[in-house]
Amino acid sequence: MLVTSADTGGLRRRPGGARGLYDRGVGHAPAGVKDQYAGDVNDYLKYALLRALAGAHPGTLQVCWMLTASDGRADGGRLAYLDDPEGFADLDPEVFQALGAMVRSGRRTVAAVQDAGVLGGASFHARLLGDEPVARERYFAELWGALAEDDLVFFDPDNGLQVASVAHGRRNSCKYLFWEELEQALAQRRSACVYQHFPRVQRAAYIDARLQALLERFPGHAAFAVSSSWVTHLVCARPARARRLHRAAGQLVTRCAGRLTITPLGS
Repeated sequence: MLVTSADTGGLRRRPGGARGLYDRGVGHAPAGVKDQYAGDVNDYLKYALLRALAGAHPGTLQVCWMLTASDGRADGGRLAYLDDPEGFADLDPEVFQALGAMVRSGRRTVAAVQDAGVLGGASFHARLLGDEPVARERYFAELWGALAEDDLVFFDPDNGLQVASVAHGRRNSCKYLFWEELEQALAQRRSACVYQHFPRVQRAAYIDARLQALLERFPGHAAFAVSSSWVTHLVCARPARARRLHRAAGQLVTRCAGRLTITPLGS
């Protein structure tokens, strides 16, 4: 039975190995990570989406933060939405209130998001991820050991799915989720949602290409994307489950007054 230390960002298995596997909030982020995005508008839209998806999915929401070391940048300043409750609060009032309180407290960290409980009974994988291949294998081996059948796995890489220009183990490979890792996540009837940053290309075509790549890599699955002006989230699941997830995400998009868009379900 795996027990790792909370102060190193590990996850602790409940006694008896009960389903659910890890206590919420135990997997705290180590110091020196990229916390500057916590609580910004993309964070808000992301948690609203994850709550909608988790509500339509059996099993546990497993959040793999894919945290990387701080690079000293000052991104993550999109906080004006918190001053516009009429425009944003209705999307998910509970998350809006929780993130507003977190930002006002000055504690804009991934650990604070976990402690706020905005993702309900989710489990968190909050270790620091670097570029070194053996350490990366250990990182994901711990995640695979935490997953159960029918879980929904969310990956939050800095940039998104792998690209041809950055090989496994090379500089900045920690910013990407690789295809073989997504394949492992989708085993045993699990579903996955992956954060994807937009490069400087035409966005609709880019989303279509990413979705097509998912469908080619994972036959027998369906996929769709939920996007804001800045990022997209790629969702991949077996067809019957994907239809339920697509309906849940579509209901969220309907409430958000054009701030999110959703693609048709592809299979």
